[in-house]
Amino acid sequence: MAEILKVNDLPVSFEVSINGKVLSGAIEIISLSVSLEVNRIASANLKISDGGAFGLENEPFSNSASSDFIPGNEITISLGYGDDRKTVFKGVIIAQRMIVRRNTSFLQVSCKDKSFKLTKSRSNTVMSDAKDDDLFSKLVSDAGLSAEIESTKKFNYPLFQYNTSDWDYIVIRAEANNLFVTTDENKVKIKAFNLSENPKFTIQADVSALEVDLEINGENTYSEFNFTSWNPKNQVTTKVSANMVDPATFGNLTAQKIAGNLAVPSLNKFTSAPLSADELNAFSKSWISKSSLTKIQGKIIIAGTSQLKPGELVGLKSFGERYEGNAFISKIEQEFSEGDWKTTVFVGLNPRWHSTLNDVEEVGALGLLPATKGSQIAKVKKIHQDPDGEYRVLIELGAFQNTSNSNELWARIAFNYASDQAGFFFFPEIGDEVLVTFINGDPRFPVITGSIYSSKQKPKFETDAENTKKAIHTKSGLAIIFNDKDKIFTIKTPGGNTVILDDKEKQVSVKDMNSNEAILNKDGIKLSSPKNIVLDAKGKISLKAVSGIEMAASGGDLEGKGLNVSLEAQVAMKAAGNASAEFSAAGQTTLKGAMVMIN
Repeated sequence: MAEILKVNDLPVSFEVSINGKVLSGAIEIISLSVSLEVNRIASANLKISDGGAFGLENEPFSNSASSDFIPGNEITISLGYGDDRKTVFKGVIIAQRMIVRRNTSFLQVSCKDKSFKLTKSRSNTVMSDAKDDDLFSKLVSDAGLSAEIESTKKFNYPLFQYNTSDWDYIVIRAEANNLFVTTDENKVKIKAFNLSENPKFTIQADVSALEVDLEINGENTYSEFNFTSWNPKNQVTTKVSANMVDPATFGNLTAQKIAGNLAVPSLNKFTSAPLSADELNAFSKSWISKSSLTKIQGKIIIAGTSQLKPGELVGLKSFGERYEGNAFISKIEQEFSEGDWKTTVFVGLNPRWHSTLNDVEEVGALGLLPATKGSQIAKVKKIHQDPDGEYRVLIELGAFQNTSNSNELWARIAFNYASDQAGFFFFPEIGDEVLVTFINGDPRFPVITGSIYSSKQKPKFETDAENTKKAIHTKSGLAIIFNDKDKIFTIKTPGGNTVILDDKEKQVSVKDMNSNEAILNKDGIKLSSPKNIVLDAKGKISLKAVSGIEMAASGGDLEGKGLNVSLEAQVAMKAAGNASAEFSAAGQTTLKGAMVMIN
């Protein structure tokens, strides 16, 4: 059974240690405050009496000048009653501030948990075959901190931290896995929401509550959650749906009841990324947890206690049936001033996601100048004589054409394939309309990502419903044409030279501007020419056929020459002349046979 928190009648006591040494009692601490919050870095502030009016002698600002409050010193703050004190903050001093007013002067000391180092630098990290908790452990360990980390599921793609702080990455991925992050005494804790556990302590309104401000708000409650991603393997969407689950352990109205009463539509999230159903399920659980915890939010101020921590549940009793039950603690504030110690307990959860904070992403163009967003339209002015020899194209941005200043920029081109002495070599024409983006949003570094057709600059062909034709056409008329409907591939020149690979007619044809033609089809190979056909080989030419070889010259002579001419018939050989026939030799002539018949 949960212990009811009670007011302690003993006097409040506190202790502050710097680098392990208890601060001198001669130093007057006017007030101190501590803040511990889910998904935030723990912090503390001290207000210390120091100095006087300017011009006083005897070192009026001795505390600010001492070695105690130098940034980097370790600090521990304990609060309690009588001699029983517990640590409420441990961290480092990050700043001191001197404030002098008409009737007072003091030193303000700001402190943070050592985990603040996780927020100070942006990093790029890729981990293959790892889980989120693996990277959490690495990032926390690299910062020299200890951690208590819940195990996460493994998804089938690398972990990728891009240009963001370690802290932002940890919190964003923790939220995506239905986890939350706390920092306490220089230790990072990453835990799962457990809203069904029994609280250790109970706040009873008529026993320890000093002030109460609680609100039921259904604006961010949903009955149903739908998440959709793209599955490239199956070329369909992956959809995960989940319903609100709120057991009403806090108040007597469930989140689903409130959402239903308000007729809040279902939450729908879409992405074209190939996220698995496992990750979408984990994300849906995060949304359910956050949505249910926004149902009741507020704060309760009680007599000071160090027993409550953010991320835990606390029982609320005697607050009325709408507000009783087990509440999730999202933040604890400790305030000590003039001998009085109060603890503010914040319950419920802000619906804000860490990924929506303004400074999570690096400012565009690295903050060197105002960044560009999206793509721009430009016209090509020049494609050669890049002054830097980087094969860039001179462009003119359309959005700047109404200005008096020159807006020409040299832009790189994103080719499909570009390699050393290899790749595509297709530069746009002068006057072409192109689409331009900018590297890291920096307007000084444009890249042409493509060319654009329009009603003024039309393509060579018109589109059809079946998208049957693709082509490459140059300005001079050189063309490569793909006809997907008839399965015809054509290469042609403006002078009439063509090569056609035709699956419809089942043939290949080559024809030049002089009507010379070669046709290859099921009937064989046909060579035709309005003039001569010459076969010229430095070696030999062999003609072979199974059915026969025919040679005919309808309008001229048939001639054959060689050092030696040899004709051999396997069965019979006949040579005949309709008018005359002659066999002669400058030397000996021989006719042989089993029988030789002349006339």
